[in-house]
Amino acid sequence: MIWDAVFPARKTSERQTYVLFPLHVKLPAKAINASYGVRFVEGQSSDHFIDLAKKNGFDVASRKDERGWLFGELSKRP
Repeated sequence: MIWDAVFPARKTSERQTYVLFPLHVKLPAKAINASYGVRFVEGQSSDHFIDLAKKNGFDVASRKDERGWLFGELSKRP
């Protein structure tokens, strides 16, 4: 399974090195607010991950692309 944030298509400036994604998790008893920050990689979309998976012998069992995030469930070919 793959879950990740979808990176912006381009940097906001040439000096941009990292990208920060806010994360809000709502649990039954409370809510948690955090951030997820990583080095910026242009073009890191769901298509990027799916292409990598297929090139390495995986099939896509399910896929969901939403605004700002992606989820994919993969299965290994026999």
